[in-house]
Amino acid sequence: MKYPLSAFIFTTSLMGNVSAITPGGMAGWNWSVNATNITSLTMPFTVNTDMESAGYYYANQFSFTGTGAVGYIGLQPRTDEQYMVVYSSFISGTQVADTNHCRQGADGGEGVSCSVMYPIKINRKYLFEIRRATDDANVWYGFVREEDSKEETQIGAWRLPENSGTLRNSQSGWIEYYKDVGTCFMTEVTQITVSPPFVTQSGEQGVLTYPHNYGRCMGKFNFRYEYSDKNLKITVGQQ
Repeated sequence: MKYPLSAFIFTTSLMGNVSAITPGGMAGWNWSVNATNITSLTMPFTVNTDMESAGYYYANQFSFTGTGAVGYIGLQPRTDEQYMVVYSSFISGTQVADTNHCRQGADGGEGVSCSVMYPIKINRKYLFEIRRATDDANVWYGFVREEDSKEETQIGAWRLPENSGTLRNSQSGWIEYYKDVGTCFMTEVTQITVSPPFVTQSGEQGVLTYPHNYGRCMGKFNFRYEYSDKNLKITVGQQ
């Protein structure tokens, strides 16, 4: 489950009738990789459906051995092919290291948020990487690139507090819907394929487990999943 769990926002009339709802978290999964002392992880995503509007957020969480708080890396559709790719830390004391793409604060709390607009095409795999700097053990970068391309785009970079450690070898991922809708039955259908994270340097591939739906709108939207090899295809939304 996403951490911290997104707040669910209700707008009510004077008579108490609900007029809008923010679905928040809708589906999730766990990931793990059999490795230690990890200084870079690659997390692949494939979007399988054209999105007509903004609202969905697909992401993997990650955390560090010296702290309990988490970071996110993922993507949010804006138009048919333009997505906002996001790289955030919710760790207290995190400082901006990339002033072009990052700002202080994350979801209204402590941390740092980084983002850039990036072209995403459906049915193509994109590799999202968290990578420690070679010259500063406290600085961590976020990158994205298409699987068959060597050209990577920097999403951002931030500096963690001393002794934050290296990347943990397990966490979770999720799909959420962050915009207001009239009812839970109005969310647009989306489908993504999540591939197992892998250690960038060694290629050690992880596993994806526990696909599930959850949240305020659970039971009020379609939720399907299937495995293909080690990949996990998830569909959510009202059809």
